[in-house]
Amino acid sequence: MPVALSPTSFKPYVFKEDRSLPEEDQTKFHMKLMNFEELCAFEDAMADMDSGNTRDTMRACMDALKIGLLGWTNFKYADGKQVDFTEMFSTNFPCFGPDVTQRLISAALEVNKLSEEESKNSNSSPELLKETSSKVMEANALKE
Repeated sequence: MPVALSPTSFKPYVFKEDRSLPEEDQTKFHMKLMNFEELCAFEDAMADMDSGNTRDTMRACMDALKIGLLGWTNFKYADGKQVDFTEMFSTNFPCFGPDVTQRLISAALEVNKLSEEESKNSNSSPELLKETSSKVMEANALKE
């Protein structure tokens, strides 16, 4: 039976090097479970990163993280002080170095991929999903 996504649905994501730590010491990033429209917008932002223009790449990184990151727990500065998450993303973005930014973007994609079990239970082939995604993006481009 299909289940609707809540706008606040997320999966906690822990970087590999933190996974061996006790759970209370792990940094958990709350990665959004995206609906189809959000996933298309996220993938558009990812495609913009390939443009080669540094300004476009930085904007695309911010767009991708605005879509994919809902919050975190146990994210700290080097001095051990907690980094507060705020809804104003421009306040959060300076807390990420390039490595963390890149890894969070990858995490956003990873948590939104179908698991092997979900793929088995789906009637949609990857080719059909890709074709549908392309048609939706083309239709949205025509609206603009």
